[in-house]
Amino acid sequence: MDRKIRKKYIIKINDLIESNCKECKHNGKNDFCLNKCKIGQEIRFLGFQLEGGCIMSNLTVEKYVELKKAGKTDSAIRKEFGLHNNALTKFKKENDLIGKYNTHSMKASEKSKINTYQKYDEILAERDKLRKELEVLKSTEKPTVHHVNIDYKAKYEELSKAYENLVHEVEEAESGAKELDRWKELFETAMADKEQLQKENLLLENQIQRLKEVNDELKEKSESYFDSLMRLEQEVKGLRIYALQKLHIDVYKG
Repeated sequence: MDRKIRKKYIIKINDLIESNCKECKHNGKNDFCLNKCKIGQEIRFLGFQLEGGCIMSNLTVEKYVELKKAGKTDSAIRKEFGLHNNALTKFKKENDLIGKYNTHSMKASEKSKINTYQKYDEILAERDKLRKELEVLKSTEKPTVHHVNIDYKAKYEELSKAYENLVHEVEEAESGAKELDRWKELFETAMADKEQLQKENLLLENQIQRLKEVNDELKEKSESYFDSLMRLEQEVKGLRIYALQKLHIDVYKG
Protein backbone atom coordinates (compact mmCIF):
# COMPACT_ATOMS: atom_id res chain seq x y z
CA MET A 1 0.00 0.00 0.00
CA ASP A 2 1.23 3.50 -0.88
CA ARG A 3 2.57 5.41 2.15
CA LYS A 4 0.36 8.42 1.46
CA ILE A 5 -2.78 6.26 1.33
CA ARG A 6 -1.69 4.38 4.46
CA LYS A 7 -1.12 7.68 6.28
CA LYS A 8 -4.53 8.90 5.11
CA TYR A 9 -6.22 5.75 6.53
CA ILE A 10 -4.41 6.13 9.87
CA ILE A 11 -5.43 9.79 10.18
CA LYS A 12 -9.02 8.90 9.23
CA ILE A 13 -9.18 6.17 11.92
CA ASN A 14 -7.74 8.54 14.55
CA ASP A 15 -10.24 11.28 13.64
CA LEU A 16 -13.17 8.83 13.86
CA ILE A 17 -12.04 7.61 17.30
CA GLU A 18 -11.41 11.14 18.63
CA SER A 19 -14.67 12.58 17.37
CA ASN A 20 -17.03 9.65 17.98
CA CYS A 21 -15.68 6.91 20.26
CA LYS A 22 -14.14 8.64 23.29
CA GLU A 23 -17.44 9.93 24.67
CA CYS A 24 -19.59 7.05 23.39
CA LYS A 25 -21.43 5.04 26.08
CA HIS A 26 -20.84 1.86 24.07
CA ASN A 27 -17.05 2.36 23.98
CA GLY A 28 -15.32 -0.98 24.63
CA LYS A 29 -18.34 -3.14 23.72
CA ASN A 30 -16.93 -5.08 20.77
CA ASP A 31 -20.21 -6.74 19.76
CA PHE A 32 -22.02 -3.42 19.42
CA CYS A 33 -19.08 -1.64 17.78
CA LEU A 34 -18.46 -4.32 15.14
CA ASN A 35 -22.04 -5.27 14.28
CA LYS A 36 -24.35 -2.32 15.02
CA CYS A 37 -22.29 0.87 14.96
CA LYS A 38 -21.63 2.41 11.53
CA ILE A 39 -18.55 4.24 12.85
CA GLY A 40 -17.16 0.97 14.26
CA GLN A 41 -17.77 -0.81 10.96
CA GLU A 42 -16.02 1.99 9.07
CA ILE A 43 -13.02 1.80 11.44
CA ARG A 44 -12.95 -1.97 10.98
CA PHE A 45 -13.02 -1.57 7.20
CA LEU A 46 -10.11 0.91 7.28
CA GLY A 47 -8.17 -1.41 9.60
CA PHE A 48 -8.56 -4.34 7.20
CA GLN A 49 -7.41 -2.14 4.33
CA LEU A 50 -4.24 -1.26 6.27
CA GLU A 51 -3.52 -4.98 6.75
CA GLY A 52 -3.91 -5.60 3.03
CA GLY A 53 -7.01 -7.75 3.59
CA CYS A 54 -10.73 -7.25 3.29
CA ILE A 55 -13.86 -7.69 5.38
CA MET A 56 -15.15 -11.26 5.44
CA SER A 57 -18.24 -10.77 7.58
CA ASN A 58 -20.45 -12.03 4.72
CA LEU A 59 -18.47 -15.27 4.35
CA THR A 60 -19.25 -17.88 7.00
CA VAL A 61 -18.08 -21.47 7.41
CA GLU A 62 -21.55 -22.73 6.49
CA LYS A 63 -21.65 -20.57 3.36
CA TYR A 64 -18.14 -21.68 2.34
CA VAL A 65 -19.01 -25.39 2.77
CA GLU A 66 -22.27 -24.91 0.85
CA LEU A 67 -20.44 -23.25 -2.07
CA LYS A 68 -17.73 -25.94 -2.14
CA LYS A 69 -20.33 -28.74 -2.16
CA ALA A 70 -22.02 -26.93 -5.03
CA GLY A 71 -18.77 -27.32 -6.98
CA LYS A 72 -17.34 -23.79 -6.67
CA THR A 73 -13.57 -23.31 -6.59
CA ASP A 74 -11.66 -21.12 -4.12
CA SER A 75 -10.90 -18.73 -6.97
CA ALA A 76 -14.63 -18.29 -7.71
CA ILE A 77 -15.38 -17.77 -4.00
CA ARG A 78 -12.63 -15.13 -3.73
CA LYS A 79 -14.10 -13.24 -6.68
CA GLU A 80 -17.65 -13.48 -5.34
CA PHE A 81 -16.69 -12.05 -1.92
CA GLY A 82 -13.87 -9.79 -3.13
CA LEU A 83 -11.14 -11.58 -1.18
CA HIS A 84 -7.38 -11.72 -1.60
CA ASN A 85 -5.70 -15.15 -1.73
CA ASN A 86 -3.98 -14.73 1.67
CA ALA A 87 -7.25 -13.53 3.27
CA LEU A 88 -9.16 -16.65 2.17
CA THR A 89 -6.26 -18.90 3.22
CA LYS A 90 -6.21 -17.24 6.66
CA PHE A 91 -9.99 -17.74 6.93
CA LYS A 92 -9.62 -21.46 6.06
CA LYS A 93 -6.79 -21.93 8.57
CA GLU A 94 -8.76 -20.26 11.36
CA ASN A 95 -11.78 -22.51 10.67
CA ASP A 96 -9.87 -25.76 9.98
CA LEU A 97 -10.96 -25.88 6.33
CA ILE A 98 -7.54 -26.40 4.69
CA GLY A 99 -7.58 -29.48 2.45
CA LYS A 100 -11.32 -30.07 2.90
CA TYR A 101 -14.11 -29.77 0.33
CA ASN A 102 -11.65 -29.61 -2.56
CA THR A 103 -13.73 -29.56 -5.75
CA HIS A 104 -11.31 -31.39 -8.07
CA SER A 105 -10.28 -34.06 -5.58
CA MET A 106 -13.93 -34.63 -4.53
CA LYS A 107 -15.01 -35.09 -8.15
CA ALA A 108 -12.08 -37.40 -8.96
CA SER A 109 -12.61 -39.45 -5.81
CA GLU A 110 -16.39 -39.70 -6.30
CA LYS A 111 -15.97 -40.64 -9.96
CA SER A 112 -13.43 -43.31 -9.05
CA LYS A 113 -15.73 -44.71 -6.36
CA ILE A 114 -18.75 -44.76 -8.70
CA ASN A 115 -16.80 -46.63 -11.38
CA THR A 116 -15.47 -49.07 -8.80
CA TYR A 117 -18.91 -49.70 -7.31
CA GLN A 118 -20.35 -50.25 -10.78
CA LYS A 119 -17.68 -52.85 -11.51
CA TYR A 120 -18.31 -54.43 -8.14
CA ASP A 121 -22.06 -54.68 -8.82
CA GLU A 122 -21.38 -56.23 -12.22
CA ILE A 123 -19.08 -58.82 -10.67
CA LEU A 124 -21.64 -59.65 -7.97
CA ALA A 125 -24.38 -60.02 -10.59
CA GLU A 126 -22.22 -62.33 -12.65
CA ARG A 127 -21.27 -64.35 -9.56
CA ASP A 128 -24.95 -64.74 -8.57
CA LYS A 129 -25.81 -65.80 -12.10
CA LEU A 130 -23.10 -68.44 -12.01
CA ARG A 131 -24.29 -69.69 -8.62
CA LYS A 132 -27.85 -70.09 -9.93
CA GLU A 133 -26.61 -71.99 -12.95
CA LEU A 134 -24.53 -74.21 -10.68
CA GLU A 135 -27.57 -74.90 -8.44
CA VAL A 136 -29.68 -75.75 -11.47
CA LEU A 137 -27.05 -78.18 -12.71
CA LYS A 138 -26.77 -79.80 -9.29
CA SER A 139 -30.55 -80.22 -8.98
CA THR A 140 -30.95 -82.08 -12.28
CA GLU A 141 -31.47 -85.85 -12.10
CA LYS A 142 -28.66 -86.52 -14.52
CA PRO A 143 -25.76 -84.25 -13.88
CA THR A 144 -24.43 -82.67 -17.00
CA VAL A 145 -21.71 -80.71 -15.38
CA HIS A 146 -19.10 -82.71 -17.22
CA HIS A 147 -20.58 -81.49 -20.52
CA VAL A 148 -20.14 -77.83 -19.51
CA ASN A 149 -16.83 -76.29 -20.42
CA ILE A 150 -17.00 -73.62 -17.65
CA ASP A 151 -14.81 -74.14 -14.63
CA TYR A 152 -17.06 -72.54 -12.03
CA LYS A 153 -14.55 -72.80 -9.22
CA ALA A 154 -11.85 -71.09 -11.26
CA LYS A 155 -14.40 -68.48 -12.41
CA TYR A 156 -15.45 -67.81 -8.84
CA GLU A 157 -11.82 -67.45 -7.76
CA GLU A 158 -11.21 -65.11 -10.69
CA LEU A 159 -14.17 -62.94 -9.70
CA SER A 160 -13.05 -62.90 -6.05
CA LYS A 161 -9.58 -61.80 -7.11
CA ALA A 162 -11.08 -59.10 -9.35
CA TYR A 163 -13.15 -57.90 -6.39
CA GLU A 164 -10.03 -57.69 -4.21
CA ASN A 165 -8.25 -55.73 -6.94
CA LEU A 166 -11.15 -53.28 -7.13
CA VAL A 167 -11.09 -52.78 -3.35
CA HIS A 168 -7.37 -52.09 -3.63
CA GLU A 169 -8.02 -49.58 -6.43
CA VAL A 170 -10.60 -47.78 -4.26
CA GLU A 171 -8.10 -47.52 -1.43
CA GLU A 172 -5.43 -46.20 -3.80
CA ALA A 173 -7.89 -43.66 -5.25
CA GLU A 174 -8.80 -42.39 -1.78
CA SER A 175 -5.11 -42.21 -0.83
CA GLY A 176 -4.35 -40.30 -4.05
CA ALA A 177 -7.15 -37.82 -3.34
CA LYS A 178 -5.77 -37.18 0.15
CA GLU A 179 -2.27 -36.69 -1.24
CA LEU A 180 -3.63 -34.27 -3.84
CA ASP A 181 -5.40 -32.29 -1.11
CA ARG A 182 -2.17 -32.14 0.90
CA TRP A 183 -0.16 -30.82 -2.05
CA LYS A 184 -2.85 -28.28 -2.91
CA GLU A 185 -2.84 -27.09 0.69
CA LEU A 186 0.95 -26.72 0.61
CA PHE A 187 0.71 -24.81 -2.69
CA GLU A 188 -1.92 -22.39 -1.36
CA THR A 189 0.13 -21.83 1.80
CA ALA A 190 3.26 -21.21 -0.28
CA MET A 191 1.42 -18.71 -2.50
CA ALA A 192 0.08 -16.88 0.57
CA ASP A 193 3.60 -16.77 2.08
CA LYS A 194 4.99 -15.53 -1.23
CA GLU A 195 2.45 -12.69 -1.36
CA GLN A 196 3.25 -11.75 2.25
CA LEU A 197 7.00 -11.75 1.50
CA GLN A 198 6.43 -9.52 -1.52
CA LYS A 199 4.60 -7.02 0.68
CA GLU A 200 7.36 -7.13 3.30
CA ASN A 201 9.98 -6.72 0.57
CA LEU A 202 8.17 -3.65 -0.79
CA LEU A 203 8.01 -2.21 2.72
CA LEU A 204 11.76 -2.79 3.20
CA GLU A 205 12.49 -1.16 -0.16
CA ASN A 206 10.52 1.91 0.92
CA GLN A 207 12.42 2.03 4.21
CA ILE A 208 15.77 1.68 2.39
CA GLN A 209 14.81 4.49 0.03
CA ARG A 210 13.89 6.70 2.99
CA LEU A 211 17.20 5.90 4.71
CA LYS A 212 19.06 6.84 1.52
CA GLU A 213 17.23 10.16 1.44
CA VAL A 214 18.09 10.78 5.11
CA ASN A 215 21.72 9.83 4.41
CA ASP A 216 21.89 12.29 1.49
CA GLU A 217 20.45 15.02 3.71
CA LEU A 218 23.04 14.28 6.39
CA LYS A 219 25.82 14.41 3.78
CA GLU A 220 24.63 17.82 2.57
CA LYS A 221 24.51 19.10 6.15
CA SER A 222 27.98 17.66 6.84
CA GLU A 223 29.42 19.41 3.77
CA SER A 224 27.72 22.64 4.80
CA TYR A 225 29.11 22.36 8.34
CA PHE A 226 32.58 21.63 6.93
CA ASP A 227 32.48 24.76 4.74
CA SER A 228 31.37 26.84 7.73
CA LEU A 229 34.19 25.35 9.81
CA MET A 230 36.76 26.24 7.15
CA ARG A 231 35.47 29.82 6.99
CA LEU A 232 35.61 30.11 10.77
CA GLU A 233 39.18 28.76 10.84
CA GLN A 234 40.21 31.37 8.24
CA GLU A 235 38.52 34.11 10.25
CA VAL A 236 40.25 32.94 13.43
CA LYS A 237 43.58 32.83 11.61
CA GLY A 238 43.04 36.38 10.34
CA LEU A 239 42.14 37.57 13.85
CA ARG A 240 45.30 35.99 15.26
CA ILE A 241 47.47 37.72 12.64
CA TYR A 242 45.74 41.02 13.35
CA ALA A 243 46.19 40.56 17.13
CA LEU A 244 49.91 39.82 16.69
CA GLN A 245 50.39 42.85 14.48
CA LYS A 246 48.47 45.02 16.91
CA LEU A 247 50.54 43.71 19.82
CA HIS A 248 53.75 44.30 17.90
CA ILE A 249 52.81 47.92 17.12
CA ASP A 250 51.77 48.59 20.71
CA VAL A 251 55.01 47.15 22.09
CA TYR A 252 57.24 49.25 19.83
CA LYS A 253 55.23 52.40 20.42
CA GLY A 254 55.33 51.79 24.15
